[in-house]
Amino acid sequence: MTSQAEFLQRASEVLIEELVLISSTGVLVDLKTFFKEINIFESVYSPVITGNILIGDNINLIKNLTITGGEYITIKLRTPGLSRPAYIYKTFRIFSITDRIIVDQSSQLYILNFISQEGFSNELSPLYSAFSGKTSDIVFDIFNNYFVEPRYLTMNYHSGTLVPDIKSELILLDESENEVKFVSPGWSPLKCFQWLASKSIPAGSEACNFVFFEGNKNFYFGPLETIFNLGVDASIGSYRYFTPGTRETTDSVEKMFQISEVRMTNLHDALDSLTSGRLSSRLVNINFMEKDYSYTDYSHIDNFGKYTHTSGTKAESNIPIIPNPTYFNPKNFFRINTIQPGLFDNANQNINEKMPDIFGNRLSNMLDLNTYVLEITIPGRTDIEVGSLIYIDLPDPSPVDSTDLSASNFDHMSSGRYLMTKINHKISALGRHDMICEVSKDSFINIYNDVY
Repeated sequence: MTSQAEFLQRASEVLIEELVLISSTGVLVDLKTFFKEINIFESVYSPVITGNILIGDNINLIKNLTITGGEYITIKLRTPGLSRPAYIYKTFRIFSITDRIIVDQSSQLYILNFISQEGFSNELSPLYSAFSGKTSDIVFDIFNNYFVEPRYLTMNYHSGTLVPDIKSELILLDESENEVKFVSPGWSPLKCFQWLASKSIPAGSEACNFVFFEGNKNFYFGPLETIFNLGVDASIGSYRYFTPGTRETTDSVEKMFQISEVRMTNLHDALDSLTSGRLSSRLVNINFMEKDYSYTDYSHIDNFGKYTHTSGTKAESNIPIIPNPTYFNPKNFFRINTIQPGLFDNANQNINEKMPDIFGNRLSNMLDLNTYVLEITIPGRTDIEVGSLIYIDLPDPSPVDSTDLSASNFDHMSSGRYLMTKINHKISALGRHDMICEVSKDSFINIYNDVY
């Protein structure tokens, strides 16, 4: 945030610079006077952004513009007071109208549900093609040739046509090490991305937790471990939660880093860890060519120290979130993998032969992010997107011992670095922007070897 706090009148302030509906006939309507609330959803588990806008309509736009789905809506938001201008600026496609209520004879309410243009056109782009090479290179190929759309559309008033502007970009978090060769049997680009993510081995790290997702600035492909390795370079800052009535401030910049609500939605399910394959798993490899089979057992406890986690970059700084004492059996969770050596020409070690190196690694690292999950509400900022790291200080609810001078005001177990896995940008007609975020961590910080 900028040090010139006078530019930010209040925490959660947002400037709605553009909110335009473009009808199927090219008619533009400014929705700033009609909308009641905007919600924009982004997630590291979702390949595209979705959202909705609540409309208060007193001129029957649905009828006059024949809104039936497929229309465009351009949204441009900015948080004042940032050190550099940062926008949420994108053109979406409306795909449905829901919850329509006739208030009286001259007014109605309804919700317009929208999705990224890429998500809309994805359903019209089945691929019947062969692909080969590094999985990260294939993702780039499909993204640029079959998937990407203009970031936003502008109207040329002289010609009366929509003009595409810059295209969205794909940011590669890390290249993949392994190559694949496959034929897409009519899969959509997004299905190909998700399949390739589940079949990727990173070149510069250890965890096979590849994801493809859209933030409000760009698309991303790569392992989440790369974000953990970036540490403070991927962090949006340190946020604190104070119990109501214990901390009051009038400084709008300080308020921007305060958590207004926190809910601990999942604080480790020991039984689920034993049965989901998170702690251990088995891959049964059946070789049809040689009429043989083998087992590949994976223990996450034995491999935990190899990976970078949300809590830090050093193995000794991380404590796994596991049952104590630890019980696990790889036979509890198994899958079948068919191995067919030589299935493709010029494709040594194709994906079916590399799955023993990927399966348990990916399964456990992805499930790790479900072990400790919080939902927090913080003031909105348009320079933040999903996939960022956030440091959170939560109060220690223990009884205060005034004689213990070493006692901390913060909970070392719950506090620490989290990954922002989901963000709901909630914008009201009054110009208020809140972010309801799901944040996750896969380990506890070792307070005796603190890396912060």
